[in-house]
Amino acid sequence: MKPNRMEPALVQRRSVHAAGFIVLDLLVADGRMTPIVGGTAANVAVNLSVLGWDSCVTALLGDDRAGKEVVRQLSHYGVDTSGVVLDPGVRTPVLIHEVVRGRHRFRFSCPQCGSKYAKFRPLDPGKVSAAPEASVHFFDRASSYATRLAEGVNRSAVVVFEPGTPGRPAATAALASSSHLLRVSSELEIEAGTEAASPQVQVVGLGSEGVRFRLAGDTDWVHLPSELRAPLVDAGGAGDWLTSGILDAVPLDKIHDSSLCPGELRAAVSRGLMLAAVCCQYEGTRGQVGSSVWADATQRMSLPTPTAPRLPTFDLQNCRDCEAWFHHV
Repeated sequence: MKPNRMEPALVQRRSVHAAGFIVLDLLVADGRMTPIVGGTAANVAVNLSVLGWDSCVTALLGDDRAGKEVVRQLSHYGVDTSGVVLDPGVRTPVLIHEVVRGRHRFRFSCPQCGSKYAKFRPLDPGKVSAAPEASVHFFDRASSYATRLAEGVNRSAVVVFEPGTPGRPAATAALASSSHLLRVSSELEIEAGTEAASPQVQVVGLGSEGVRFRLAGDTDWVHLPSELRAPLVDAGGAGDWLTSGILDAVPLDKIHDSSLCPGELRAAVSRGLMLAAVCCQYEGTRGQVGSSVWADATQRMSLPTPTAPRLPTFDLQNCRDCEAWFHHV
C-alpha cells in the first residue's frame, strides 16, 4: 500500500495535471467572435502555468481544426499537451461565450441555425496507467477515468474536484470522496458540500457574494466577500481563477494530510478572490493577463510576463465562420 503522504519533491515541484472539460470557446463581444481555449480543466491548467507551475492536461479531442487550435493555445501558455488524444472519430467540444453589458452566457448550439455543438467525451479508463505524475490532480467531470485515477493517486498527491455539472449522483459522490479539496458553485445542486461535517476542505463560490469555506471536519462555514471593487465587465472564468489562486497559495502537503490551519485556508481563499476580481474586469478568461491590473495584482509573485497567443477573429453574421471552427452535429 502506498504511504498516505506526499513526497517532498512533489510538494516543492508545484505541478498540476488537469483532466475534464476542455473546450474551444467562441468569445462573442461587440459583433466579433474569437476562438479561445476554455473549459474549467483547461483554464485551471493555463492559470497555474501562468502562475509558474508545471502544468499538463489529458483529454480526448477531435483531430479537427478546433482540437488543433486548443492544443496550440495550451502549448503557447506552457501547458504540456502530450496527454491530449486527437481522435479523427471524435468532435472537439465547443461553446459560445457571449458578453453583453457586463453579463455573460454560454450557448451550446449555433445562434443562427440552432444546430448543437459537440459535447465533452472522457478518456477511456484504460488510459489511467499513462496519466502523468503531479502534485495536484484536478478534475471537473466525474468520469470513470477521473474516478479511477483519483482513487489511485489520492494517497500521494492532492486531488481537487470542481464539478461543472451535477453528473450522475453516484459518480459525483465517488469522486468527491477521493478528493482533498472540493470546489463547488452554490448554483450547482449536488449533495457534496452539504454534509453536516465536511469530509474534506470545501470552498463554495457564491458569485457576487464571495465565498464560504471550511476545513475538513468542520461543521461551520467562514464567509469572505468578493474582492471586486471595479465595474464588472465579464465574470466568465472568475471561478477558475478563484480555484487557481487557492491552489497557488495553499500549502499542498497540509491540505493533503488535513493539517491545514484556518488562517492558511483563509489566506489562500483571499488570494483566489483577488485573482477572480481581476478577471472580472476584462473580457474573456485571461483578458487581464499582461495588463497593468494583472501586474499590480501579481507584483510580489516574481512571475514572467506572459503573452497571449495570436487569435483569429470573425464577424458573426452567419454559420460559415462558425462552421470553420465548430462542427454542427
